[in-house]
Amino acid sequence: MTKILTSESDGVAVWTMESDKGLNILGVDLFLEMERLADEAEADDGVRVIVITGSGRAFAAGVDVGDISNHDVEAGMRLVGVAVSLFRRLELLKKPVIAAVNGYAFGGGFEMALACDIRVASDDAVFCMPEVRLGIIPGLGGTQRLPQLIGAGAAKEIILTAERVSAEKALRIGLVNRVAGSGELMPVAKSVAEKIASNSPAAVALAKEAISRGLGVDFETGVSIEAALTRACYASEDRAEGMRAFFEKRDPVFVRARAHGENAGS
Repeated sequence: MTKILTSESDGVAVWTMESDKGLNILGVDLFLEMERLADEAEADDGVRVIVITGSGRAFAAGVDVGDISNHDVEAGMRLVGVAVSLFRRLELLKKPVIAAVNGYAFGGGFEMALACDIRVASDDAVFCMPEVRLGIIPGLGGTQRLPQLIGAGAAKEIILTAERVSAEKALRIGLVNRVAGSGELMPVAKSVAEKIASNSPAAVALAKEAISRGLGVDFETGVSIEAALTRACYASEDRAEGMRAFFEKRDPVFVRARAHGENAGS
């Protein structure tokens, strides 16, 4: 059974999947627990960015094949439905989500990483979607997110061949944003997270929303979405504080960070 260990520091929440064998097999219980954590993070102004990683040999080595081999259609689709709901929740969170991919990211683990906003991989990370070898397809959003990220041709090659993709190739084709050397995965992922956390929470949330919503529409509609969200920025206290800090030549203290600090001291 894979559990999730949580920690938080300087606005960055870290969720670590952990199991006895270090492969971090995915299942309904884990998906439901992660969705609960997502709901808590959304409501917690102290959390600015989330980093998801795995312990041991894997980020997540997918769903238990022995388990799904015994599924009838209804059981299989329940698992799919719970996973799809979670991954969509990660996409729609106002807080950015970073996947820190160590070791194996297979099947559902690969698809979980795709649902995150940014992917940082260790230099020994390996990505694979083996589903077609099992007579199924990547059914947790992989056939949709992977082509959006790296293009249809490259995505079809990965999905249809079921071949493994190294961290080096993943970086080259745009599957991951950065590759970290041995022992540097979490420092690199946290460095990215901390840079994001230092910016306006309102602007970060609205920028993420503009990008995500724009992916599914034509350019003109996307520009209209961007304009509406820009208007929301102009009406925010974060904008006023950011502009004041710029002219006063100091670091900005944004609303949520200030509120969190006051609560922490009371």
